[in-house]
Amino acid sequence: MNRSRYGTKSRTTMDAAASKRDFGSFHSSNVEELLRLPEASSAPHAALCLSSPALFVCLLHVQEVYQPPKIPVDLPSFSSSDLKFGREAKEAHFHLSASWTFINHGAFGAVLKEALAAAAVWQVYCERQPLRFLDRELLPLLAFTTRRLADFIDATPSELALVPNVTTGINSVIRSVCKTFSPQDSVLIFNTTYGAVKKLVRTVSEEVGFSVHELVIHFPLHSHSQQILETLESGLREHESVKLVIADHISSNYGIIFPVKVGSEHNTLPLLYLTVCRRWRHSVILEGLKFLWTGLMLLALYQSACVI
Repeated sequence: MNRSRYGTKSRTTMDAAASKRDFGSFHSSNVEELLRLPEASSAPHAALCLSSPALFVCLLHVQEVYQPPKIPVDLPSFSSSDLKFGREAKEAHFHLSASWTFINHGAFGAVLKEALAAAAVWQVYCERQPLRFLDRELLPLLAFTTRRLADFIDATPSELALVPNVTTGINSVIRSVCKTFSPQDSVLIFNTTYGAVKKLVRTVSEEVGFSVHELVIHFPLHSHSQQILETLESGLREHESVKLVIADHISSNYGIIFPVKVGSEHNTLPLLYLTVCRRWRHSVILEGLKFLWTGLMLLALYQSACVI
């Protein structure tokens, strides 16, 4: 404790953080705490001052705040003004062959040159001193990445989870949600649901014991949103045991966009999820694999307690 004639001050934030969060032989911090700490600009503080002719005392409480880790490598930077779509972007940012016009990024996306270069830099840094990186630096760096992502999409860091790929992510969510289902419960999917997700749901259903119902969207669609909503409503009326609905934002195999856009002229949430969550009180898993900004729509739905 540092003392002076005018008051008492607690240990520094860094000392307190080190003593509270480092554990065992791993000198990495507790990620959950690193995600929950407030930013310095938003941390509340309080001061209580008592004075008299013979005494002046000021007790200052400063809340512990988040301290970003030092980034040990140079990171690439981008500006929206630097990006020009089309051939120029392809040549500048991808290793794609000039003889190919690549349009299947959804299934086999090409990686940015800058991302490959940055990954190589991190790999070399790790190999120079693996113990330092894995034992002391990795977890705080992952927490830092999660906080930056949360700030970008206006989310809470502790409500985000980084996964190595979408297969791991969808497995984790479906298995977590469905593990307590009973034989009387069921999950609703569409014939347009991504094939791997269908297989996963049916595998989990065999392991846990619930049923799976597949709704059929008939083509061609004459009234896109209305036909999908009617199909969903009909399926929910027919299958009263449904506890979970799984849907795409953009269907990979069929190339259709489900009516899930957040917001309208009346600033309301999408009809599809209002229907499912508010009228039928079911949970929803929405896949957003094909659209960059689906994450922002998912956030708005999640904040309204409509989507997992």
